[in-house]
Amino acid sequence: MKREILFRVKVNNPYTSNHGMWLYLEPLKNASFDNTDLATVCQFTGLKDRTGTRIFEHDIIYAEVGDGDYPAYYEGRVRQGMIVWCDEECAFKLDDEKEGCVPLDEIDSICVIGNKFDGIQNDGRYGDFDDYEYYDEDNADYSAS
Repeated sequence: MKREILFRVKVNNPYTSNHGMWLYLEPLKNASFDNTDLATVCQFTGLKDRTGTRIFEHDIIYAEVGDGDYPAYYEGRVRQGMIVWCDEECAFKLDDEKEGCVPLDEIDSICVIGNKFDGIQNDGRYGDFDDYEYYDEDNADYSAS
C-alpha cells in the first residue's frame, strides 16, 4: 500500500502575499522550507475526514469514538480534540486533554474544525454530528447539542 507523504507549514515572509498561509510540501518533490515557520510543520496522517478534507497533525477535530477498549461513555459519543503523534506507539491519535488519547483506528467519523495554529475555523456541526451529544468540557459531563 502506497501512502501519500505530505507536510504543511505556514509561510513566514511578510513581504509576500502568501504570508501566514499554509504551504503544502511533498518531501521528494519540493522539500524547501525556506521562508517558513518550522514550528508549524504538520504531517499528513494519510486519512481524510467525512467531507474529504485531509487530516494533519495538530488539526482540531470532532470525532465519534467507536467500539474499543475505552469506557462505555466514549462509545457513540462525539469528542473534540487534537491530532497528535504518539512516539511510544508510533501512531497518530486523538487527544482531548481530559481523558487521554484514542488511536485513530478506533474513531468511526471525523470532522476537521480547525488547527492548533489558526484555532477553530467552523463549529463542525453539520451532517450527522448534530444528532450526537457533545462533551461539555467545563462540567465534565455530556449535554445535548
